[in-house]
Amino acid sequence: MDIATATPTPTSAPDYAAIKQRQRAVWSAGDYALIGTTLQIVGENLCEAVDLRAGSRVIDVAAGNGNATLAAARRFAQVTSTDYVGALLQRGRERAQAERLEIEFREADAEALPFADAS
Repeated sequence: MDIATATPTPTSAPDYAAIKQRQRAVWSAGDYALIGTTLQIVGENLCEAVDLRAGSRVIDVAAGNGNATLAAARRFAQVTSTDYVGALLQRGRERAQAERLEIEFREADAEALPFADAS
């Protein structure tokens, strides 16, 4: 607010693209995938809680290194794993290959997913 005139002054909107770029750099810089494996039980619990069945279609949004992705694939779901940090998706790919799981990995932003509505 401009104190002299008591009128509101416009504020600029945050630069979300710049924020996301910095986030990607941070998530790519460390070995967060290694830390993420300590949370593997969360993916397993999630799949149990939703009673995921073989043949289900799953899109794991912001999948990171793939804890929920892998848990769903182990239950024979058709899984697409997405994240906007390519380095984390690569670690998920490596884990999937080690377990011989068929998973599609796609770099994608959760705010603009490249999928049709209700797909």
